[in-house]
Amino acid sequence: MAPAHNRKLPDDETLRRHYHKEGLGIREIAERYGTTHEAVRQLLSRFGIKRREPIAPEVLRHLYVELRLTGVEIAERLGLTISQVKTDLARSGITRPTFKEIAAKTSKSDVVAVYITEGLTQELAAARLGINLHAFTQLLKKFRIQHRHSPGYPLGVPRKLTIDDESLRRVIVDEGRTALDLAELYGCSVDTVIRRLEAIGIRMRRRYNIHEEDLRRLYLVERQTESSIAEKYGCRPQVIRDRMKKYGIPSRGKPRKSK
Repeated sequence: MAPAHNRKLPDDETLRRHYHKEGLGIREIAERYGTTHEAVRQLLSRFGIKRREPIAPEVLRHLYVELRLTGVEIAERLGLTISQVKTDLARSGITRPTFKEIAAKTSKSDVVAVYITEGLTQELAAARLGINLHAFTQLLKKFRIQHRHSPGYPLGVPRKLTIDDESLRRVIVDEGRTALDLAELYGCSVDTVIRRLEAIGIRMRRRYNIHEEDLRRLYLVERQTESSIAEKYGCRPQVIRDRMKKYGIPSRGKPRKSK
């Protein structure tokens, strides 16, 4: 049985405000005015109010599940209302996995490979493993892997490159070993090796593990700037721009100034 009208139905301007600016759903508008969903749909059609486009499920899943953002944070990032975010989450059936489920499919060697061997930041290491940052920090604690800024990281492995200058020069110049070889051998980041080499006068071209899918996500989905992405990788913004050009990632251009 359809509910009786408790008040006058909204006019064109009011309905537009409810639907687009406030982000109310058809159900919420119908309940507010004591009418049916169909009556609200007919009003939207009569006033020529364009229906909202739902948030793409892959975008919503990345922000909510992988980055573990709240509904409010997602709304702010996408310029939407919290009501629309909640509606689209419910419609898409997107839920977050528990830490127990994440820990069951992620091994200590997986974490060590991206965080210690490759020297990625926690944010990038989490993204490479397909998990959120909060879960990654919990995995570090679970596997007793200390943060890189902590004394003595990682446990049982020297933080610094403990090799004398003469031996370092020999393995790089004479034996042809790479910075990555030494990083894996001594359990430090590639940048640590390169800085040590530069200190003894050996210049090596830095190689950054910037994968196309990571760069597309950071720039196009999360809408981070080139400078902020460069900071994550420890490189210059020009390196990011060069990789974007290589991968065919379109630039968003400079933000327009409001008149």
